[in-house]
Order: sequence, then structure tokens, then C-alpha cells
Amino acid sequence: MRQAVDRFVTTRADGRSDTQVILDLVGASTPGKTYAYAELQAALGREKPRVYTVPEVQSVVARALPRLLLEHQRTLKNIRHVGYQLASAADHLPLAHDRHRKGRVQISMAELLLREVHWEEMPEAQRQAHAGTLLIVAQQAAMLRSLHSRMQRLEDTVDSILHRATG
Repeated sequence: MRQAVDRFVTTRADGRSDTQVILDLVGASTPGKTYAYAELQAALGREKPRVYTVPEVQSVVARALPRLLLEHQRTLKNIRHVGYQLASAADHLPLAHDRHRKGRVQISMAELLLREVHWEEMPEAQRQAHAGTLLIVAQQAAMLRSLHSRMQRLEDTVDSILHRATG
């Protein structure tokens, strides 16, 4: 069994957090630079009495991304089985589209999970809470589907206008 780690105990001599280590490593780098998992593991493991696994590195990077965006206007994109690459400004739009698509899939899956359940297996109080949550999530999903449809029509109209204007 893995020993519990107190997340609030400073373990680096300089007092930096895992997130700060990632920010210091990639924040001022040139877009396009690739960071192999081994490089990230080494940076995180420096001054630490442990070795970071790839899933732990992925978790640290995920926690660092909001600060990387806010402080450096940069993000990291995952390179499967390799590590991460510092994204250029032009990469932000496709990455955002991908996140948006995944978010739509997640909300649809949440609605499905709440809708397709053996209601008879739940006590009455739990059924009521479940039904209330289903109403909220179903409404959110419907609003997102409607908004997506409207935005798609707008994008198609703009594309059509641009196509006619540019020949």
C-alpha cells in the first residue's frame, strides 16, 4: 500500500510546488519545444526523495495548465507516449475546439448516466435527489445542444460570406 503524502508539506529546499516547477521549466520556452516525460520526471524529482510516474507527471501538468495560460498565455499539448509540446498561439484554437467537443460529449454522457438507471434500486430520497439532478443536467445538455446548433449556423453563414467575398 502506498504511503499517504501530506500535500502541504514543503519538500523542496527552494519551497517550490510541483506546479511552479513546471511553470519555471516551460513558461519562458519557445513554442514547439517538446518535453519528454523523462525530462519532466527529472525536473519534478530534483530535490525530491521520490520518482514521479508518468500518470503523476500528467496530473501535475494538468494542475499547472491554468496558471500557464494565465501567467504566460501558453499551454501544453500532449504528445502521446512522448510527453508534452509547448503550443504556439495558432495551436490554441484547435485545442480549444477539441476541449469544447469533449465537454459536449461529457455532458451528454452525464445525462445518459442519470437517465439510464435502475430507479427501483434506490431509496425514495435518493430517487428524488437523482431525479432533480437529472432535470438540471438534462436542461444544461439541451441548452448546450441548442447553443451549439445556433453557433454552427452562424459559423456556416460567416464562412459562406467569406467564401463569396474572396471568390
